[in-house]
Amino acid sequence: MLTLKHLNEDTSWLISFTFQGNPFNVLVDPWLKGPQTDFWKAFSTQEHASPSCVAHVADLGVEIHAVVISHEWTDHCHKATLLEVAKNVPVYATDKAASIIRSWKHFTTVHNIPPLSSGQSWTTASINGLPKQLSVSRIASKESDFAYYHACVCIAYQTDAEVGTSKAKCILYTPHGIPWASLETLESNDIAQVSALLHGMHEVTNPKVLGGKLNLGGRNAVRAFHTVRPQLWIGTHDEVKVGRGLVARVLKRRIWTVEEALKEEGLVGKDADFKTLRTGEEVKLE
Repeated sequence: MLTLKHLNEDTSWLISFTFQGNPFNVLVDPWLKGPQTDFWKAFSTQEHASPSCVAHVADLGVEIHAVVISHEWTDHCHKATLLEVAKNVPVYATDKAASIIRSWKHFTTVHNIPPLSSGQSWTTASINGLPKQLSVSRIASKESDFAYYHACVCIAYQTDAEVGTSKAKCILYTPHGIPWASLETLESNDIAQVSALLHGMHEVTNPKVLGGKLNLGGRNAVRAFHTVRPQLWIGTHDEVKVGRGLVARVLKRRIWTVEEALKEEGLVGKDADFKTLRTGEEVKLE
C-alpha cells in the first residue's frame, strides 16, 4: 500500500509505504508555515498563500521514518520546519542541501542522495537506514542545468509481492520539472512501473541573470507523462505564493491547462490524466 498526502498547495508531501505489514513514512520537502527567504529578504521572501494542513510536524500524527530534500532552496529545505523533526530521523538530501543541513548540527545522520544513471539498477541506491525494499536516488537532467533546478528524485520501491525479483515501481518527484527526455531510460534501471509522477503545470520564469526558467510547466509535463506512462500524475509546486523582494517583481508565471499543453506539443487527441490534490488531500495506490 502506498499513500501520497499533499500537506499544502505547494510541494510538501507525506509519502507512506507499508512493507511486510510495517509502516514507513517519508516526509518530502516540508515547509509548513512561516516565511522562506533565499539569500536575503530584499531578494526573495515568500509565504504560503493558504495554510498547510498542519502547522507542525508533530501534528501529522504519525512517526516520521525518513526525510527527503530535493533542493537547497528554502522552500524545499526549510530550517524551521526541519528542526521539528526528531534528531535520529535519517535525512536524504541532494548535495548542496545535505551540506546546509549538516551545518545545523541537528540530525544524527544526513545522507547525500546518490545519482541514478542509465543502466544502473535502482538497488544500488538503497542507502543505509532505508528498508531493503526502498531506495532514493537523483536523476539528473541531460540538458544544461546550471542552477540544478531540473532534476528528479526517484523513490523506487518493491511491494511485498515483488521481493526476490529485480523489478520495482517508483515515484518520480520533480518539483521544478526535468526535461522529459531525461526519463527515457527508466527501464534500464529495473523500474517496471511509475506509480506516480509529481510534476506541476505552472511554467515559472525569472530573467536569465536570476536563473531563467525555474519550473518547466505543462508542456514538459505532458511530454514526461507520455514518456513514463505513470499510474497517476499529480501536480506539485504550483502554489501562487505571497512574494516580496526583487524576485517577486520580475517573476513570470504561465499556467497551462492539460489541453493547451497537449496542443502545443502536437499531442492533440492523446490522453493525459492529471490530478490535483488540494491541501490535506491524499490518494492511495495498491
